[in-house]
Parts: sequence; C-alpha cells; structure tokens
Amino acid sequence: MLAGCTPTALSIQAAQEFDPRAIKTVAVAPFEVLSTPQVVSSVAGLTDEATQISAPEIIRTFEGEETPVPTRPLQQMRPIPSHAGEILAEMVSARLRLRPGIQVIPPKQTAQVLIPKASTDEGRDLQTRAQQLGRALSVDAVLTGLVRVYRERQGGPFGGTPAAVGFEVRLIRTSDGLTLWRGDFYEEQKPLTEDFLGFLRRGGRFVTVEELAHSGVVQVMRHLPLGQASPLAQLPATSIPLQVTWDITPLKRCPANTLTGRCP
Repeated sequence: MLAGCTPTALSIQAAQEFDPRAIKTVAVAPFEVLSTPQVVSSVAGLTDEATQISAPEIIRTFEGEETPVPTRPLQQMRPIPSHAGEILAEMVSARLRLRPGIQVIPPKQTAQVLIPKASTDEGRDLQTRAQQLGRALSVDAVLTGLVRVYRERQGGPFGGTPAAVGFEVRLIRTSDGLTLWRGDFYEEQKPLTEDFLGFLRRGGRFVTVEELAHSGVVQVMRHLPLGQASPLAQLPATSIPLQVTWDITPLKRCPANTLTGRCP
C-alpha cells in the first residue's frame, strides 16, 4: 500500500516497503526530458506585430470599423531544452551530497554508463533503465526523474511571461525495480496582481527558470528521508510556503510492483 500527500504544487508518494535505512548507496542519473513540446506565448526574435494573431471571428466583427483589430499572442510549440535534465539532476545530486551516511554517485559519472531506451512509455522506461543502471553501478537505488515543463521567462525580471517548471523525481530500488519514493513538482510564477505576497518573496521580480527549478528541487528533496540531513540540507527554499493537504485515500498499486503514474 502507498501513502501520499498533495499540496498546491508538490506531491509526495512513498511505498510502504520503503525503508530509508536500507539505502546506503545511490546513483543520481541525468533526468529524462519529456518528448512532447511545451507551449510558449511568443516567438523570440520577432517583433511584437509578428507575434500577434487575430481570431477570424474577431476580424469579422471589426470589418468596416476604424478601430484596430484586437490581437492575441501567438502560441508556439517548442521542445524542452535537452540540458534541463542535466541541470535538475545536478541540483538533486548537490542536495543529496549534503547528507552524511549515504554514498552518492553524481550524474556525470552515471552518464558514462549507457542504457538504451527500450520503450516509448516514458514512465515505465524510466524505471527499467534506472534498475539496469543500478545493477551496473552496484548501488542500492537510483535517483532519477523526468522533466515535464522547463520554460524560461519571456522578457525581463519586471515584465513579460513568467517562468514555469514541472518535474518528477523517483527513487528506484535496484533489486526489483520498485519505485520506493516519488516527488512531483510544478510551479508557474504568478504576477504581482495574482499573488502579491508570493511575488514579494521572490524579490519582487520574475525569476529565471533555473532559479525556479532550484526552489522546486529544495522543496522536493526536503521530503526525501535518505541519510542524515545536515543543517545545510534543511535550509528553506526561496519560494512561497506550500499549503499541504493530506489525502488519506490509499493510492492504487500498479502491476508488477511499479508506480508509473498511469495505473490502469
């Protein structure tokens, strides 16, 4: 049976079989990047006029009028940057290395062990490859993840479209491929008009996507009970405090002792 909690931007799930004391060695793998493109609201490098479109129904309404036709930003699909997985993995590894009592193999070292993709199911393939990586490196578990959203802010720190980050982190046991622990994070910074206090806590500006990602990693890793957390590991994230609500409904178990996030 699994137990979980679901706050506004953070979700933590842990398998009942998870015994943190049994995990002494962990390899942190470079995170996978979701292959589905993400939406951006403007095309970098184009003028404001070039990045605006008008809906046909709006054009028809304003035909014959001298008033300018209203426009809306052009939405374009862009792939998630490939380096986003490396950045998040390094952040996770750095937080984990702050904890005594656990041996950590960093992403740059684990990346030297090539494990080919075997499935188009990104969640299930993530577990399979992590288990194979753990066996190759002779570690108790592998900490890996998947980047779902990594959108840089458009414009400067005081105007434009805010950054957004979404990712998951999984601790996968080498012996049987079971996901022992999983943390999911998503946040899109809100402007001053929508979140006054939160915007002030960010320094009264729009942060970069890397700053937002670091904040998310700190929040997620705070809930991973591996090793003995040092005082540095307990430093608060530079983010808005999350309102946590507990869900007492047991989560569904997936077939073959896996947790892919897409149970039947």
